This record gives sequence, structure tokens and C-alpha cells, in this order.
Amino acid sequence: DDYFFKPKWFCNANSLFENDRFADLDLRTTIGAGLGHQFFESEDLNLSASAGLAYIMEDYIVAENRDFSAAQWLVSYDQFFFDQSVQLFHSNNGYISLEDGNDWFINTRQGVRFPFYKGLVTSLQYNYSYQNTPSPDANSKWNAAIMVLLGYQFGN
Repeated sequence: DDYFFKPKWFCNANSLFENDRFADLDLRTTIGAGLGHQFFESEDLNLSASAGLAYIMEDYIVAENRDFSAAQWLVSYDQFFFDQSVQLFHSNNGYISLEDGNDWFINTRQGVRFPFYKGLVTSLQYNYSYQNTPSPDANSKWNAAIMVLLGYQFGN
């Protein structure tokens, strides 16, 4: 959630809950807060970025659980093209441990969205996640998914 204290500057608070059996992750809870800037905000183009601090708790299925403080960054972008018939979007959130600079992870989501009827949209989306120091019991450092979605987009 964002709280604007100047026209383009805001404070934000965020939480993230993740589960990934392939990464040996039963539950990762991330709670953070930061300071951000809204570079563009219009009906056709939105771009914002923020940075701050987070606290992360990782409950693993097999490996030993852990928790740590981290620096975080978040980026959010969307832009309409062709008289608002196509929308590109990208968001990412990244975290780097304040205890070990080699311990970091990032989640991204990007794609193209097609509004087609009174707020209904269809999207082609690519999600990518990477953890530099995963659980020793994880299958991989990364995972990816291509998704075709049908949804509803609320007005600005």
C-alpha cells in the first residue's frame, strides 16, 4: 500500500507470501517498507520505483528454517499502445540480505494485456523467479512460467 506525502513521492508497506515445493519452500513471508517515486502516472503510462528494508522468514520443507533482514527494491510499469488496445506491463521485486550480500532473490512478472470488453482483459504473462542461495534441497535456483490469463481490470 502506498501513502503519498508529496505529489510524486510516497512511502509504501508491502507483504509477500510464497510457496514453492520445487524450491523446498513451505512458506516465505516477506514484510517490508520503503520510500518510492512515481515517475509517470497517467491513463496511458505508469512507472514507479521504491527501495527500503524488509524482514524475511523462510520455512523450508526439509532444510533448516531461517530469517534475515534485507534491502528491497520494487519496480512497477505499465503502458497502453494503439489507442489503449494493448498494454505492456512489468513488475519486479528484489531482496538482498543485509547479512550476506551473496544471498538475494528476485521475482519478475511481465507481459502483454489485451482489454476486450468492459474491463475484461486477457493477458500473456511470463513470470520468472531466481534465488541466488536456495535451500540445499531445492531442484533449481530459478523457476519460470508462461501464463494465459483472463481477468478484470478496474479503472484508474
